[in-house]
Amino acid sequence: ANLHISIGELEECQNICSLLLQKNPQNEDAIVVLANVLFQRNEHTEAIHHFQQLLKKRPDNFTALSTLIDLLRRAGKSEESSRFLDTAERSSAKIPLSPGFNYCKGLHAWFGGNSHLALKHFNLARKDSLWGEKAVLAMIWICLNPDNDTLGGEVFANSEPERLVAERKENDTLSVKAAEKLLHDLRPTNAQSAMKVRILENYCLIATQSKQNVERALDSFMEVVSTQSDHVPALLGSAIAFMILKQVPRARNQLKRIAKMQWNPIDAEEFEKAWLLLADIYIINSKYDMAQDLLKKVYST
Repeated sequence: ANLHISIGELEECQNICSLLLQKNPQNEDAIVVLANVLFQRNEHTEAIHHFQQLLKKRPDNFTALSTLIDLLRRAGKSEESSRFLDTAERSSAKIPLSPGFNYCKGLHAWFGGNSHLALKHFNLARKDSLWGEKAVLAMIWICLNPDNDTLGGEVFANSEPERLVAERKENDTLSVKAAEKLLHDLRPTNAQSAMKVRILENYCLIATQSKQNVERALDSFMEVVSTQSDHVPALLGSAIAFMILKQVPRARNQLKRIAKMQWNPIDAEEFEKAWLLLADIYIINSKYDMAQDLLKKVYST
């Protein structure tokens, strides 16, 4: 089922989940995957119903709760996460201390634009064996991009007064140092985790805005792409590096490669960021119809 959903075969995935649930209606993994499929089909009400039924029986199923919080954000319904978090919190006096619950609270705060509160909750989860890596990764992203801006899009921004530029550089330097410190806490246990760390190390280099560091990050991203041509995070990273190096046509080419790929939930964030950055490029070049098509994709996934 997970393989089918990762390559966009939603009907096949749904059929397998339905078979699993016929044999065992309490199969929590199948419920989570099925609800994910329903969200992708814009059947939000039914998807939420599945999660609601699962969380009613197991309010401490934080894997399901974190997935629901993410899906509600994509559906533009982040405010609905609060009631599920409240239900979980009321279910036991121990829940507020749980790493899984704090990870979920961190996600909710992050998606709501409250980076400081998000960091507080993620910090309470970062030492946990199950939730720690996810929490630290989220904290690093917040350090590198606290306002959740479109990375690479700053190339098109209006110039700021020198005083503000100096303040921003000082803050960015402190943020990069904090992100690097958190990176040292990560201990990758498999190739996938190791790749996430490598990608983030490159983003730390990019965040310095130093031409030499950005070029180092670009070389690393391109090395990944040379062996994994469909690696969305590396393609996006290389596009952002090209943007900062003022090589917009090359950045556009990388982003267009992503735009032609089949969306998958694993790289959902990277797809969204790539579509937004490419839309920025099209808008600057007065290609409004093409930008609009990309923005529709952002809203529909």
